[in-house]
Amino acid sequence: MFNRSIKALFRSIAATFSSLLHSEPAPTEQDIGYNPAFERCLFDIWMPESDAPTAAIVYFHGGGFVKGSKEGIAFRDQFMDLLKKDIAVISAGYPFLGDHGNGRSIGPRAYEDIDQIFPEISPLFEFLREHSERFNLDMGKIMVSGSSAGAVVSEYLVYHEDLGLKACLAIQQPHSVERVSAMMKNAKVPLVLYTRSDYEDAVHSPAYALEMKDYCESEGIPCTVFGSPESGLPRLPDEEGIVSWTVEHVFLPSLKETEVPLPESR
Repeated sequence: MFNRSIKALFRSIAATFSSLLHSEPAPTEQDIGYNPAFERCLFDIWMPESDAPTAAIVYFHGGGFVKGSKEGIAFRDQFMDLLKKDIAVISAGYPFLGDHGNGRSIGPRAYEDIDQIFPEISPLFEFLREHSERFNLDMGKIMVSGSSAGAVVSEYLVYHEDLGLKACLAIQQPHSVERVSAMMKNAKVPLVLYTRSDYEDAVHSPAYALEMKDYCESEGIPCTVFGSPESGLPRLPDEEGIVSWTVEHVFLPSLKETEVPLPESR
């Protein structure tokens, strides 16, 4: 218990310094537990000032399922800008390979055991639903995003679980696309892929984003792909950030239509 308190204190200090460094608001609430089985199952939430329940984007960090933290948010400034659009931002942690929890453990093997992690993350959305009034959330207006391992988490939650999520932004799609795609079954939720790496990155090669796009097209999943100049993938139009583009052109339209025709990537 003492060790957990110390860890929580350091996480709080890290979040505060990160907020100061990026000139952003501190989380409205932080280190909120959503699954008592694992101590990493915590999230922070930034809530916009709004009288009406708001939409939200839930972010999952990267780290190969062995490292990283909810304090590490790719394109952080873009996510924080969503508060100005009355969209809440949630950054969530999750168990790692080899973690031991209260009565449950995650195996240590990189490829064989990651499937044990995903069901431990799904309770986050039930927790948010049960506490939607506390967080002023409209649970019919939720999208997810993540980088690398967090991209895989996001894809699982959207396309394997039936959580009513509206869109998915996968940053730095990692290898093992065949394994990930085997879990995908919900075909109507739009997916946006963004890769910053070049082809020398063995884990996040742009080829994996293209492979995922090909799979989505074969299954009727709306999908578009963008990337940095180094990636050789289509560039974002009008110098927009990928988070802003996804929210404006995919997420918000998805709240009004049953199926969202994605703009073509260039």
